[in-house]
Amino acid sequence: MCARGMSPRHFWRNSLKSLAFAELRKELERAVKGGSRFAADVQRFLERYGYRLTAQNTHLKFEAKSGCQGLQTITVMKTPSDYRGQKNTKSQIEEILGITTIKGLTQGKPKAR
Repeated sequence: MCARGMSPRHFWRNSLKSLAFAELRKELERAVKGGSRFAADVQRFLERYGYRLTAQNTHLKFEAKSGCQGLQTITVMKTPSDYRGQKNTKSQIEEILGITTIKGLTQGKPKAR
């Protein structure tokens, strides 16, 4: 048995999920810190996770690809006005993709009991 009475198989399966989750968060962090490549990096990230670009004026509008029901539309500014713009975009994407609803993993440390 491994941590908290888990079997080794269950432990490693959950560890791999945690690693994939951590990689997703790192990838999003890199995308929103693109500077002059901000819009292109965010677009690549969202297209990788089930979105397609549908409108491109002063903002970029992304809608779910066919077969990806349940995803909300995401609107992103082409050029962030300040550092808060990048943080707000990151928060919006995390909220819509459900990243912020996974408890205990968002801080990078296991939740204390």
